[in-house]
Amino acid sequence: MLSGSTYTVRVSMQNTGNTTWQDPLDACPVATNPPGSPCPYGLGSENPLDNMTWGLSRVGVAGSVASGVTKDFNFNVVAPVTPGTYNFQWRMVQERVLRFGGPSQNVAVQVRGANCISPCSTNSQCDSGRCDAGQGRCVAATFNELCYSDLNNCSYSLTGTHGCDGTCSVSQPPDCGGICCTGVAQNCCPSGGSCCGGTCCASPNLCCGNASNGTCCAPGYSCGANGTSCDIALPYLCTE
Repeated sequence: MLSGSTYTVRVSMQNTGNTTWQDPLDACPVATNPPGSPCPYGLGSENPLDNMTWGLSRVGVAGSVASGVTKDFNFNVVAPVTPGTYNFQWRMVQERVLRFGGPSQNVAVQVRGANCISPCSTNSQCDSGRCDAGQGRCVAATFNELCYSDLNNCSYSLTGTHGCDGTCSVSQPPDCGGICCTGVAQNCCPSGGSCCGGTCCASPNLCCGNASNGTCCAPGYSCGANGTSCDIALPYLCTE
């Protein structure tokens, strides 16, 4: 499994007793339940008891299960954020009464680290096979990846020709052709262009200003004498 991801699982239990299993699990409050009244049934997490490793510790039967019937519990679990090996085991419970029957077979689930989400100390903990020691988190195998503090988004750094610092992507960003424009916006300028005020101009002579503070002049215009505004470029006219 990949850390932080959601998976659909199935646990099957057969009712070999004489009592029908019923739901919902919240129908038997301790304070108001009269002595001897029935309490609902469901799965309870095991190993350890009532753990929340997979995001929940109870799964109701969602209806009723008669004697002799096998119930398939289909439900979603969320893999732990920290890479490692985790137990997955469940047992039937009559809520606030007792656990009964044998537990399901224990499954030791290997959880691998997801990029920018999972803390790590060794490469083997990461799905990508790469743990960045400085960040202490799993990163992409091929690219120099920087993780934001919310751990949900990634950006690629300015190493090589891949992407611009601040371009938020969990996949390979477009090739910048060696020109990375990191002004107000982060843009990859095509070869032959120029970065001007955070925007890519088609050619260097269309930039009025500089890479940090400038404006791209439209075709037919050029930067005026003041160097800060675009003026229309008129051809010289010869008259007699």
